[in-house]
Amino acid sequence: MKMYMFEGTPEEISHVIQTMQPDQQVIAIPVKNAPEQPVPLAAGDGSKFVTFEFARRVLTRIPLSAGVLAVLKKIYEAHPDWASSADLYAASNYTNRQFSGLMGAFGRRMANTPGYDDQANFFEYQWDHTAEAWQWRLPDSVREALEAEHLV
Repeated sequence: MKMYMFEGTPEEISHVIQTMQPDQQVIAIPVKNAPEQPVPLAAGDGSKFVTFEFARRVLTRIPLSAGVLAVLKKIYEAHPDWASSADLYAASNYTNRQFSGLMGAFGRRMANTPGYDDQANFFEYQWDHTAEAWQWRLPDSVREALEAEHLV
C-alpha cells in the first residue's frame, strides 16, 4: 500500500488524486487545527519551553540519529546567536525536504516521550525575512540537558 500526503484545500487534493490515480479508492484523513504558519517562539516572549527533565528523556529514551545529533550540535554551537535553516541542512547533510522529515520524526519522538506537554517547545525559532527562512536556537533547559548527557 502506498501512502501520500498532500497539503491544500479538499478541492485541490481531490484534483491531484484524480489526476494521479483515477481508478483508485482514496481515503482522506483531515488534519484539524493545523496552524497556517508556526508562530515564532523566543525566550522572554511568554513562550513555554520543555523542562530540563523532559529534554533529557527526549534525548535519551532511544538513540539519536546522526542527523538529529548534528542539528542539535549546530544549534548549540551557534549560541547565543541563531542557526539558520541552511546551516542545519548543511550540518545534517539533508535537503530541505529531508530536514522537514527529520524534524517531523523528532516531533514524534517528543510526543511519545512520557511527560509530553503539547504546549512546551523544544526549540526557539524566528523568521528571517532577509533569507526567507527560519532561524533556530535552544532554550536553556535543552542546552543544559545536552550538556548533562555529554551530547555536545
